[in-house]
Amino acid sequence: MAGNRGNFERAEALWEEGLALARKLGDRRRVTAILHNMALAKLAQGNFERAEALWEENLVLGKQSQDTLGIALSYVHLGIVATRRGDLERARTLLEEGLVLMGELGIKAGIAQTLESLAGLAGASGETQEAARLWGAADALREAVGVPWLSLERRIHWPYLDAIRSRSEEAVWTEAWEEGRAMTPEEAVTHALKEEEASA
Repeated sequence: MAGNRGNFERAEALWEEGLALARKLGDRRRVTAILHNMALAKLAQGNFERAEALWEENLVLGKQSQDTLGIALSYVHLGIVATRRGDLERARTLLEEGLVLMGELGIKAGIAQTLESLAGLAGASGETQEAARLWGAADALREAVGVPWLSLERRIHWPYLDAIRSRSEEAVWTEAWEEGRAMTPEEAVTHALKEEEASA
């Protein structure tokens, strides 16, 4: 853990330097990329307040430049933060917005990440079977497009996946997981949005 803290501290120092330079140059794309990485690191460390502030800034920048992907990513990650902080209604709204945009863009890696985030929300809401179904759909999609888990993503999501799974019977979890894996990306998006509407 001490090594991880040291790595984060070193990375954050470099990001701060890069962010200052990107702001000075007016390089909006680089600014948003650095803010995103900094926010991921803060989320992985459990600093939800700082992560939220960084993604809120990114959301503003995305809207100013009409960067649909940037807006979608901000919605998704703000949804994760809201889930972690227990604001499940806000999380639902943000993640649904993010999933709609990811679906419109057709970015399968982004869809998978959003489904994983919705799985975390389902788990936090006590819906373990739905969480398994969404995780299964996301897992199949990652596998299909060849998008591996990044170390920060694992740090952010996997402890919650393990906690959700521990609350479900193995056979029930596996059945729901396989149901999710059998879905096409389009079916998974439609299913997730319908489930969100039903839960609202």
